[in-house]
Amino acid sequence: MNIDEFDVELFNYLNSVFSGEVLNDWTAKFISFFKILNKNSYVIKFCRANLMLNWILKIFLIKKSILLIRHPLAVISSQLKHGVWKNVKPPYIFQDEFKKNFPKIVENLKGVNEQEEILAVNWAIETLIPLLNPKPYPFILTSYEKLVLEKAKELKRILLLLDINTVKDLQLLLNRPSKTTRENSNVFIGDNLLCTWKKYLSKKQIKNILNVINKVGIDFYDIDLEPDYQRMNNFTINFNYV
Repeated sequence: MNIDEFDVELFNYLNSVFSGEVLNDWTAKFISFFKILNKNSYVIKFCRANLMLNWILKIFLIKKSILLIRHPLAVISSQLKHGVWKNVKPPYIFQDEFKKNFPKIVENLKGVNEQEEILAVNWAIETLIPLLNPKPYPFILTSYEKLVLEKAKELKRILLLLDINTVKDLQLLLNRPSKTTRENSNVFIGDNLLCTWKKYLSKKQIKNILNVINKVGIDFYDIDLEPDYQRMNNFTINFNYV
């Protein structure tokens, strides 16, 4: 979404979300309405906000936001196992605004048609756009992998940046599965949370996915389980992609 646009309907809805006014059976599924109403702050998980993140941060003047990135092979492996992603198309590269700003990326992605490639296009673009912000970023950048491998250390870093005092019994809370975690999840089974994709993706799929994200200019993920943190934190798009 263009940072200079203004959508009244979207603004009104998001304003109610950020104000904690969207209370229903879903948002209060794991906590009572009474407890929600007595909180003075909220954590909002917004999986599809990447492309409008700049707009959100400008319009709502949100100072405390986190951009969490996860390995594309893990994300796409999970999506491929979920039936809802079977008919996903790569809409971003067909939008006039995207074609105008990133013609070389559009050119690079011609011929992409395998399902894992299409999902990789979407992951790459949703990751690319917020990282094009000038540094220092208007958000806290972290990775799923860092939070898994260095739970307490990374969360303490984030809490410090958010000006939040360290939570009591932090380690106990970190080891407690989310209430939304399914019984067949690796959290309960005990499998490595970072390498499950190796069981489900073929060598061809892995190659296709990594090839696509490289064509978009994302260079900090490969077959390693963790990103190259130096490249991620200092990311800049090469002129060959714009």
